Amino acid sequence: MLRATEGLSHGSLSALSSIVKFGPLRLNELAGREAVAAATITRIATDLEVRGYVTRESDPLDRRAITIAATESGVDYIVRARSARADVISALLGTLEPHELELVEDALPVLEALVLEAHYAGKD
Repeated sequence: MLRATEGLSHGSLSALSSIVKFGPLRLNELAGREAVAAATITRIATDLEVRGYVTRESDPLDRRAITIAATESGVDYIVRARSARADVISALLGTLEPHELELVEDALPVLEALVLEAHYAGKD
């Protein structure tokens, strides 16, 4: 799974995914979504900016605040990473015996409910 991220840490990948999904975001909003300190999100945002995955701009509603938005390259990166992760999961599922695959399939509704619960609780 780590190879699917092409060099980004889990934290950076998660932050970029949030920016792509919900952005543009203020840095403090992104820190809240990611449940990390402001200093951590600043470091992650700087790394993503250096890599060309995001841009920073003054917030049009409050020039003192900074917003961060995904670039086309950042969106492409997320699409590639998700596709690579899906390929890894597909390959792993392909190694299962039919009865094992049935167990995974039976667990999917419970897992989906957990994800939806986390999403609506603001933990995504």
